[in-house]
Amino acid sequence: MINKLKNDIKESLIQKDNVRKDALRNVINKANLDAKEKKVDISNEILVSAITKEVKQLDQTINILVENNKTDTELYVTSTKQKEVLTAYLPKALSEDELRTEISKIIASTENKKLIIKNVMAALKGKADGSIINKITKELTI
Repeated sequence: MINKLKNDIKESLIQKDNVRKDALRNVINKANLDAKEKKVDISNEILVSAITKEVKQLDQTINILVENNKTDTELYVTSTKQKEVLTAYLPKALSEDELRTEISKIIASTENKKLIIKNVMAALKGKADGSIINKITKELTI
């Protein structure tokens, strides 16, 4: 995946698409920092995590701009385009029904009730938003 991102940056340079180039460079830089902190090489998991964090950050920026009626600014347009670019690199998120099925299987296979959340989050990391996973897990364990 890192090679695909680097090739897409080169393509963006050729096409003079600065928004796409900047979005992809930001993700690679964040992934590099995460990998250095963990003292490992960049993996797809680290890249997906960096992309997810960047998309959430862009979402927050867009929401703040919408709340303040600043949708006509360059920052809004740029953030929206960058979010679209990065979303294309994320794996397809599981639907709530698929999540319920997966979480039910994990709950059934986990003997220690204290480890349920940990096991569920580890198994489904990157496949859906953590808050949704947490909500469904709590519903199914009550």
